[in-house]
Amino acid sequence: MNPFHGLRRILLFLLLLPVPPASALAQPFPSPVREADSAEARRLAKPVLATRLLDDMESPATWTHFGPGELSFTTDRARDGRQSIRLTSPTKTDKPGPVLGRPFAEAGLRRTFADEDWTGYNRLSVWVYPTLPGFKTVSLLLRFAAEGSERWSYTHGALNFVLLKNGQWNHVVWEIPHLDRRRVRALDFVYRLQGNEPEATNRVCFDLDHLELQRVEADPFVGWQVAPGALAYSHVGYLPQGGKVALASGLSGRQFRLLDAATGRVVLRKPLERVATPVGEFQRLDFSDVVQSGTYVLEAGALRTPPFPITSAVWRDTIAAELNLFYCQRCGTAVPGIHDACHRDWQVAHGDQRIVINGGWHDAGDLSQGFVNTAEATYAMLHLAERLAAAPDPETVRLRDALLREAKWGLDWLHKTRFGHGYRVTWATMDSWTDGIIGTPDDVTVRAQNA
Repeated sequence: MNPFHGLRRILLFLLLLPVPPASALAQPFPSPVREADSAEARRLAKPVLATRLLDDMESPATWTHFGPGELSFTTDRARDGRQSIRLTSPTKTDKPGPVLGRPFAEAGLRRTFADEDWTGYNRLSVWVYPTLPGFKTVSLLLRFAAEGSERWSYTHGALNFVLLKNGQWNHVVWEIPHLDRRRVRALDFVYRLQGNEPEATNRVCFDLDHLELQRVEADPFVGWQVAPGALAYSHVGYLPQGGKVALASGLSGRQFRLLDAATGRVVLRKPLERVATPVGEFQRLDFSDVVQSGTYVLEAGALRTPPFPITSAVWRDTIAAELNLFYCQRCGTAVPGIHDACHRDWQVAHGDQRIVINGGWHDAGDLSQGFVNTAEATYAMLHLAERLAAAPDPETVRLRDALLREAKWGLDWLHKTRFGHGYRVTWATMDSWTDGIIGTPDDVTVRAQNA
């Protein structure tokens, strides 16, 4: 899935936050990724209940290639057997693709199947070794095709974007219980030609091996019910004077307990409540009576949550995480580990005037730029910073300064990209990396609008 669906959803969150009395920015941006806490790590740790090998990449009989580049087999590396299948492709073509600002093309490997029935399995597993010298972020698209899938859109979940570590084997798993698997026809591995930064390679290579079906206890994928054996609670914590509720489904016991995480002392013991709502029936664990700040653990039967805080500064880490996201989405400047100064050849035109429009924030994983989204996010940051202005403690001062720095980055772009008399860039799709040189085929120029 797209890792950044857009900035607009974040601004409402920032506007509605209660003013925290303290905030800490624990490390410089970009913050390190806690991979052990990721969904990928959790899924890879699941027991595999059954497997079926789909392809060991030893025979070309069922593989085809589409788009630029080529298909080959290589003995350079393999997870099993003597070889793996290889996709090589340029990062761009001689001219942009048919849609302004979108990738040049798609290149891919297609494994075909003869209307196979996969209903006994719910996960795909494959090993991928990308070789993209100079690339800081590497992605690959998996696309599932079965009878009737030609009528699907991306909302049906038949597309799965994965991020890969460069220069090593990556174990990629994709849970597919939501897809109709009765008559499977193809599985595509797709590289989208999105250009390259000037110092990176202009030809990419992906080696794939050991494609198999698996059966696991799949994540719930539809509805509001809490997964069996899980408690739904606020991982970031709760405000002392606010409501404090967790939810469950199917617990066998009648009571729950709230424990002090440091001492193990039982702070509260209450009955589970059963509640019926328009979206289902739930068991509610309501511990709103506890107002003492501290670190706590919920227990219900055999279930136990990790420790979580009750504190008036409950939002501080979340605010810092949101600011880290915006920093990582900065355009036009180097972001360590993500990209160098970028998009110096993307312009907006009004009459005979032109403005280079890098700066601000990439609005999503497709690197687009949006005036309204930038304006709303900038306003939200300034609004929250204003509410923190009178706070004397150093932690809150640091948070306010970080909000103002990021807001200024957005504000500078809003001023930079306007011509006067209401004309400005309103939207520009930037779904590729460019050479930064004006006058080459990867340039995109959008027209200013008065909207």
